[in-house]
Amino acid sequence: MKAVTCACCNRALERLDMNQGAFVIGGTLPALYSGVVCNQCGKVECTQCKGTPINGPCLWCRGSVSPAYENLVGR
Repeated sequence: MKAVTCACCNRALERLDMNQGAFVIGGTLPALYSGVVCNQCGKVECTQCKGTPINGPCLWCRGSVSPAYENLVGR
């Protein structure tokens, strides 16, 4: 699996402990990373480069962002 990296600084995002995440009945959650992914342009950003809260807008297109899941990255 390719490492998930920040589109700004190209550093690898850390994979978070899924035991601390939500539980999905009858299924499994994709891996959650320490950064965010834009729902509009698909860019992945680390929270350090963003410099804004995890629910702040994307640095590139100002779109909304969500926690960076494996199924959202690699666009």
